[in-house]
Amino acid sequence: MSQVLNIEPDVQQKKRKRPIILTIVCILLFLRVLLAANFLTLLFLGILNSDGLNLLSEVVGVTFALAEAGLAVLLLIAVIGLWLLRPWAWRLIMMIIGVLLVLDLWTHFTSASSLLGDLELLLNIMIVIYLVQNDVRELFVDARETIG
Repeated sequence: MSQVLNIEPDVQQKKRKRPIILTIVCILLFLRVLLAANFLTLLFLGILNSDGLNLLSEVVGVTFALAEAGLAVLLLIAVIGLWLLRPWAWRLIMMIIGVLLVLDLWTHFTSASSLLGDLELLLNIMIVIYLVQNDVRELFVDARETIG
């Protein structure tokens, strides 16, 4: 019985070690949160400094800014959970990136695509492909769950 108890912590430590690529993904997603915060600051400053001539444009801008802020907060929470290897964080990040993929695809096909938008789309696809791999997914499996 003591051997089983001695082996179990090693298995848990090995299982819970964060891979370097996951660390890079967390850093990239955190940088995305910082860029969103910078964008939101510029957007709010633009709305506050306007003369109120185009009220509809300002309302749309504020609505967009609030949606972007909510998404940035959720992304920050998910990145912290991903960094700490929490099972809920994997689900949350997959939902957020799913929304971002839909928005990126919509932007790509409905407006003039930009290099930055295409790189963002490619990065999101690469993150999803990485996170759905079995060895990465097993890092986020709760003791009560099994991967099927």
